[in-house]
Amino acid sequence: MKPVDQFFMTPIPKTEFFLSIADSNIYLFDKTKQILAKQPVNCNYKLGENNIGYPQLYTTTFCNANNYLQIENKVYQFSEDGIIQIAQLPKTDFYFGTLFSISNKLFVSTGNKLYEYFAGSLNFVKDTPFQFYFQFADIVLALRQEGSTQNLYRLQPNFEQLITAIPQDITSISFCAGGLMMFESEDTTEFAVIDLITHKMFEFRNLAQKVIVKYSKFSYKNAVLNFEATPIGFAPSTEFYQLIPECSYRKSQKYFDQYMQRQQTGQILNTLSYKMMAKKEISVVDKQNTSLTIDNSKNQVQNITNDIVPNSSIDSLKAEIGDLKEQLSKIQQMIKKVESNQAISMTDQQLILKKLNDIIKLIQEK
Repeated sequence: MKPVDQFFMTPIPKTEFFLSIADSNIYLFDKTKQILAKQPVNCNYKLGENNIGYPQLYTTTFCNANNYLQIENKVYQFSEDGIIQIAQLPKTDFYFGTLFSISNKLFVSTGNKLYEYFAGSLNFVKDTPFQFYFQFADIVLALRQEGSTQNLYRLQPNFEQLITAIPQDITSISFCAGGLMMFESEDTTEFAVIDLITHKMFEFRNLAQKVIVKYSKFSYKNAVLNFEATPIGFAPSTEFYQLIPECSYRKSQKYFDQYMQRQQTGQILNTLSYKMMAKKEISVVDKQNTSLTIDNSKNQVQNITNDIVPNSSIDSLKAEIGDLKEQLSKIQQMIKKVESNQAISMTDQQLILKKLNDIIKLIQEK
């Protein structure tokens, strides 16, 4: 999994699974980007009449062992059942680059005013000169217009550090993900890339037309640096990293992993991911083309031996049937835990899937 991909997703600590939100669904992925389950949620990003399903607009901010995200003018928090709306922004035209956290405090900006979320509401903090905020792990950057120059600052708990001035002909925000921030010119012929970890900036002149493709607009005339579409968004192509070898996946991955190790968010996300898998139906077809559906959320399995065991081989299969019943009993016990809102470990989740696969294999063989 590339760190750019991980930035679009919510890693489930101490597992190899990820959650992502796009197109009004929560998706559960494994490290190969395979979708394991999905769950509808009543949220989406829209520009006029157009739905915009890009997950980079839904990036997660971690704060005080919780996961928050902004979608349009609303702030959401992950729960064990999905996501819940916790706040709505005051009137603003800024629906991107406004949510961030510093020192275990969650902040939301409306472009010129800064609010802190606590005690269940947004509370005004101060007027601010910054327009957009971007976060990668614990690195928070903010854009500020000063005269004719657009400057990029790194925000610290008690001060602001000037990082660099953006070239005056490359001022449109194009992308920010995976430890990289990108700007482009209005005609998309020049662009600059900033490494958020080292603060280095790389300018490219008269090359952009070769490596830029268009995608839907959200607040600027946007383009992406030859980004490849994936189930979870866009990731820089090999060609891009050949242009900027200093911006390596490995460096960003290490920084991001160290940050995630400090997050204590596994319980809520673990339970949510298990519930999503428990609701998933697994369908199998036996040799007589008879469909058998195992519904993990209820597991109403009765007299299964009458359906899958040929009469001529009952005696020889008694031991296997006994094991099958035992496995089904264990699965039912785990499902009852979920229905009573008890936490299920990722090990148990994987065990359920393994046992179901064993059952399916036995059905197909017999």
